[in-house]
Order: sequence, then structure tokens, then C-alpha cells
Amino acid sequence: MIPMRALHLFAVILFASSAVRAAESRPNILFILSDDQRWDALGAEKNAQILTPNLDALAASGILFPQGTVAISMCCPSRAALVTGLFSHQSGYFSNKTWTVEAGNGFGQPTAVELLRQSGYFTSLIGKWHIKPVPWRCGFEEVRTWMPHGADNYVNPELAHGFSDKIKEEPGHVTELFANDAVKFLHERRSSTDGKPFFLWLAFTAPHTPQRPIPERCCEPYKELSRDLHPPGFPPDEHADRPWAQYYSAITHMDEQTGLVLQALKENGFAENTVVIYLSDNGWMMGSHGYFGKVLPDDESIRVPFIIHAPPALQKWKGVSNALVSSIDLGPTWLDLAGVTPPANFSGQTLLPLLKSEHPEPKFRDDVFCEFEDEMAWPGYAFRMVRTQDWKLVLRPHRAGKKLESLEKDFKETEEEKKYFKPPVLEEIQLFDLKNDPHELRDVAHEPTAAVALKEMKMRLEGWMRRSDDPALTPKFPTWTLVKPESIEHLKRKDNHAD
Repeated sequence: MIPMRALHLFAVILFASSAVRAAESRPNILFILSDDQRWDALGAEKNAQILTPNLDALAASGILFPQGTVAISMCCPSRAALVTGLFSHQSGYFSNKTWTVEAGNGFGQPTAVELLRQSGYFTSLIGKWHIKPVPWRCGFEEVRTWMPHGADNYVNPELAHGFSDKIKEEPGHVTELFANDAVKFLHERRSSTDGKPFFLWLAFTAPHTPQRPIPERCCEPYKELSRDLHPPGFPPDEHADRPWAQYYSAITHMDEQTGLVLQALKENGFAENTVVIYLSDNGWMMGSHGYFGKVLPDDESIRVPFIIHAPPALQKWKGVSNALVSSIDLGPTWLDLAGVTPPANFSGQTLLPLLKSEHPEPKFRDDVFCEFEDEMAWPGYAFRMVRTQDWKLVLRPHRAGKKLESLEKDFKETEEEKKYFKPPVLEEIQLFDLKNDPHELRDVAHEPTAAVALKEMKMRLEGWMRRSDDPALTPKFPTWTLVKPESIEHLKRKDNHAD
């Protein structure tokens, strides 16, 4: 007769072995994040001017989502939404300058990355982070070459290594430094004996400013490129005199380095069991509608390159899907790949049904949402947005025809009031007919022919705001205590494009 103690030990060993086998059967996840790349800055998006052969090949063998959007179109809160699965008004991470004490300390609940780690994934970070809580407080088991702040020199940047946010100058090009470390990571995982699938967060800084210098081989194709180029998403009747060659060359260089990482994935035997997801943290206006940056509800700001490539067991088809997918869906997708149920308050939904469907256009969702929350630091820019295939409705602060620059001068508050975050007061409505006006040149909110669409879109937006407990829906909102200003200084270091 086998002693009970031995039986218990055998059961523990059996469970552990099963867990390892389950972990080995789950796919690796390689998440590649670019920075400030608008949706049409990609060859696969029918932009004949830009060279992105590696990303185009990834899209051709995977699924490209041209309607893919981000939850928040600003660096820090966009990344926070990826990590938490929550919109700004839910997580308390409002902008590059403003967040709650709880969000700054790690969000108050396990992140999607932490849940992956707990489920047996080896979680690793390389590249730009730009979120107040350090990576190891957000679930990363390993932190390699990384950038705590928002931007730096392209050559000899100041970077950190491991479980420390102390930065020092690193010789080399920032895009290549991150790619080289990712290649090294894959070589190391090949010889690992821990039996864990991996989750690698690889975040480039390109094409965020300064966008130079770039190796000559990646600049040469754009020598004759006109500054007045109109890419697919640019309003055709607007002047486009912008540094397109500089912007595109930074993306081409990043594409080249991404190709080296994907090649290393194949060479180390991971290609057949790795889900590769490519996304940008936000778009880039690049002069559309007279704006150069982001933080706007316009498609040039909220739409981003969105590609998923998965093993055949998970991806039943390849091509282009017009499904309304969002960056807020990636946390649930990562967890679904790991066999983990997402927390009930996660705002997105898993994208696996889209990949596994035998039909290239399966029913997914009818609308998608985006927001910007911080009216205190960026007066006039807060918004809530709902977008369907055919319509977009935007709810904004009342600007009374003022220039946005003048609103900041009008925004007065006491030192005591600055300690607390006040949700934006949203009063003005804009409605765009995306089917007939894809460049959003005409607001039809007050036109009788759009009355039915206006009513429906208002219902959609209000329904989402209620479901997500959006404090901007009612003046009865919670008072959140903000971090002290001195605690965000590290995020301002060399970040010459905080807007």
C-alpha cells in the first residue's frame, strides 16, 4: 500500500508536470509596439510611397485590421490601457502628465501582464515603457534594455537595464539596440529549460521624434519624395507640406529591424508556436486638419497599424478584416491565448474568434470607443468618441470658437484644486458620415438628414459611458487624489513631444 504522503507528493508532481505541458502547448506572444505611427504609414495599407516589406509580409500571412483604433491617443495612457485593459477614466491614468496615486503605484489590480506571469508565462520587456509604475510592478518577470521616459536621442540614447530605472548613455542606434536585445532574448529562450511560453513586449520609439539620424540605406528611397505628399488617409484638399521623408525613413528602419527579430523567431524554432501582434500606441496627424500631433478623435490620430499573425491552429484564414478592433482588446486576447479568464472589469474582448472563424468577416462588434480625459492639463482636448463602420460621433468641451491655445490662459484653479482631478465637462457634439466623408471634413450633427444617425450614435455613446461608469456623464463624480507634480519629472526627460 502506498503511503498517503507519497500519494500526495505524486499528485503534486503530476499537477506540476501537467502545468508544464499545458504551458508548453500554449503559444508564445510577441507584442511589437511602434510609437506615433499613423494607420496609413504602412505599405500594406495601400501606401505606395513607404517601404515596409517585413510588416507587409507579416500582414499578408496574418490578418490586417485597417479599422483598428487605440483606446486613448496619447503615449502614457495608451500604454496603460494595454497593460490594464481599462480606459483612462477607469484606470485613473489620464494623460502623460496626470494620474491618480493608485494608478501611479501599480493600478490597484493585477495587470494583464501580471496575470500572464501568474499563469506560467515568462514575461519580458524591451524598449520604451513610459508608464509611471515600473515594469516589474506591472507583471514583468524580466526587464532588459528599456527606456523609462518618453523619448530620447536616436543615437546614443539614455537607457536603463534590468530592475533599475537609472539611465545612462548607451552607444548605438536606439531602434537597433532594442531589436538586438530582442534577438538575444530569443536565442536565450531557445536554450531555456523552464518550460514556459514567453510574452515579449518589444516597444520601439520610432517614428516618434526626433526621427533622425537614420542609416543612409533607409533614407535613400525617399531622396526624391515630395514634402507635399498625400498618403491615403490625408485629406486630399489640404496642404501636406510635412517632413514625410524623415518620418517614413524612421519607419523603414524600424521595419528592417523588425524583420531581424522575426527572422530570429524563425531561426530559434519559435515561429510555428508564436502569436505576433503589431500595433502603434497612437496615430499622427502630420498636418491633417491643421494639426501635427495626436490626442485628437480624428482617424489620423486614433487609427493605427494593427496586425495579428498566429499559428495555423489559431488563425484559420489570412487577409484583411474590417472588424472594429481596438487596442483595449489586446489584454483580453493575451489572456485568452494563455487560457486565463480576464477580470470582469476589462473593457475589451478577445480577438481570437476573429482569427479562428472560417469566415473572413465574422460578426464581432458594432461600435468602438476612444477617449481623452485630461481637460486640466490639455484644455479643450478632452473628448469621448464612438465609431461604427459608417458614422463617428464626438463629444467635446464647449470651445465657443476659441483657439485651443487661449483656453489654457482661461483655465484658472487654486493650488488646493490642483490636487484633485476633475472629469471634463463635455457639451459639444460632432457627427461625421464616414461612408461618404471618410476624411471627416463636414460635421453633419445639425443637418436634418442625419437626425436618425445622430440619435442612434448618442445612444451608443451614452450606453458605453454608463456601462463603464464614466464620471464625465454626470456632475456627481468621485474625487481622485493626484500624484504630486515632482513625481512625474522623469517622464519629461527629453520628451520633446508630450502633446
